[in-house]
Amino acid sequence: MPSNSCIDEILEHSTVSAMPQTAVRLLEISQQEDVGPNEFAAPILMDPGLTAQVLQYVNSAYFGFQQKISSVQLAVNLVGYKTIKNFVLWKALQNVIQPPPSDEFSLSLLWQDSLRRAIFARNFAEKCRHEAPEEVFAGALMQDLAIPLLIHQRPKDYEKLLKTARVERKRLHELEEDNFGWNHAEIGAMLCERWNFPPELVSMIRQHLVPTSSFEETNAERIVTVAALLPTEAAPFWTEQARLEKCVRMLLPKTQAQELYYRTDHDFLQLAPSINLSSNCRSLMQWAQAKA
Repeated sequence: MPSNSCIDEILEHSTVSAMPQTAVRLLEISQQEDVGPNEFAAPILMDPGLTAQVLQYVNSAYFGFQQKISSVQLAVNLVGYKTIKNFVLWKALQNVIQPPPSDEFSLSLLWQDSLRRAIFARNFAEKCRHEAPEEVFAGALMQDLAIPLLIHQRPKDYEKLLKTARVERKRLHELEEDNFGWNHAEIGAMLCERWNFPPELVSMIRQHLVPTSSFEETNAERIVTVAALLPTEAAPFWTEQARLEKCVRMLLPKTQAQELYYRTDHDFLQLAPSINLSSNCRSLMQWAQAKA
């Protein structure tokens, strides 16, 4: 685990901002019991711009409501607290993380990868009958949030690491561990601790790169770990497909990986435009067929 001085140095010289208080407050409220729509909507309503974004989101084709939703309280009732919380988290991440100056990295592609992993993790969690699939969605969505921050901090080092990962078909965290003694999952978790994120969410981010051979049960951390094996849009090859499909067979013996690919592709095409993200990328089915 990186030392406190390591993360202090990274944050001190980075361009990352504090997590918006609306997102932090919603995370806090979501941990409480007996919270009503009015109380949950209150932090959102304090930000007119965010209010408009939430209403645009719930009125998108992704949800397909026949009548226009005109209040945040009604939106919370219709799509659920956790869905709204995850949307606010997504917008917060986009606000605090700036594109790093690197020819080897694209922030827009990272957002595509993150959304696809989040959707896959939620679908996987539902198949596993996990009690909180939306929490798993959040963990997978945020698993790589430290990568652009680290590229800002160490541009020359990461330019080399990203190129090596692409050319030699290696995973980035393995190169980080070889060169620095830590990886972006550990830095991301420590950053989220400083943002006062719930311990469960921090744990999913910290654990998402553990070896899949250590699986003992189907919990949130393991599901996010499986989602981390999905392809990276910037890479020419999907090096972890066989490992992912082995995990699916192990954790869901009656489910074919292709079923999860298809459902994830379908949901991605619907959800991406509703959050102003391009859906123009290779589908998981295309990745799988290319490998075959």
